[in-house]
Amino acid sequence: MLDEFGCYWLGDEIPDVCSVSLMPEADRAAGRMVRRHGERASEVAVLLREMAADRSHPLFEPIAEGTLIWWTDDDPSWAKFQQVADRIADQITSALAGSLANRPNS
Repeated sequence: MLDEFGCYWLGDEIPDVCSVSLMPEADRAAGRMVRRHGERASEVAVLLREMAADRSHPLFEPIAEGTLIWWTDDDPSWAKFQQVADRIADQITSALAGSLANRPNS
């Protein structure tokens, strides 16, 4: 997950995270997570939900340092992170549920 944020969620490229829709980026991030991690992407979904519920989660510091986006510094940024995290987690969960439904019975 840190690689995802460090590569695709850069403050230089998203200068005002609060004023733009990040849902397309969140959807692409979820897809990358599922392709890269397969069923283990569900662990990323759990982690993102934990982070969205805990503004003091220890992973925010390395994410901020790697992206130059301080998601927890103010209420609008925090709300945007929660929205993005929930979307990524939901998309991962949905993709994994779809892939499990499409598997042949063992």
